[in-house]
Amino acid sequence: MVVAALNIGNAPCSWGAIEFEDNSSRIIGYTQMLDELAATGYTGTELGDWGFMPTDPARLRGELARRKLAMIGAFVPVRLRDRAAHGPGEAQAVRTAQLLAAVRAPSDPVPPVIVLADDSGVEPVRQQNAGRITPALALPNADWPVFAAGAEQIARAVRAATGLRTVFHPHCAGWIETPAEI
Repeated sequence: MVVAALNIGNAPCSWGAIEFEDNSSRIIGYTQMLDELAATGYTGTELGDWGFMPTDPARLRGELARRKLAMIGAFVPVRLRDRAAHGPGEAQAVRTAQLLAAVRAPSDPVPPVIVLADDSGVEPVRQQNAGRITPALALPNADWPVFAAGAEQIARAVRAATGLRTVFHPHCAGWIETPAEI
């Protein structure tokens, strides 16, 4: 019988580094986070906020290799309802994807991904009703083409620049949260 290894990753947000909150006084350093992640048995990590871990590829690759960890992805929130946010969101996603691609080790089981999400917590009605969204609180029908075009634009740019895939993460307090929205 052949038993396949199960690789499981985690993210800095499990250690208190939350992308949409200013909690810098509570965030532990990335070295402690990576040490604890590896000691717990995880085999991969997400990048976390830009700058939480080193953004120099050689330095980050060394930190991961020292702990036998793979970089599995990075969460990139973009205000997809707002066409003006698509360009800056694309630039952020491509910059992040370039770092992910540069730190990927040949032994990593799968390529990392950009985890695109709507910028959570910026719409007061969605934030105040997170987890309890009703159809009356949905994204207006007229906004769906802009939202979808932004997600598509960013995913295509990431693929063209780095060859990496983009996945979409439905997230509470964003415009894609409920089963109907998904």
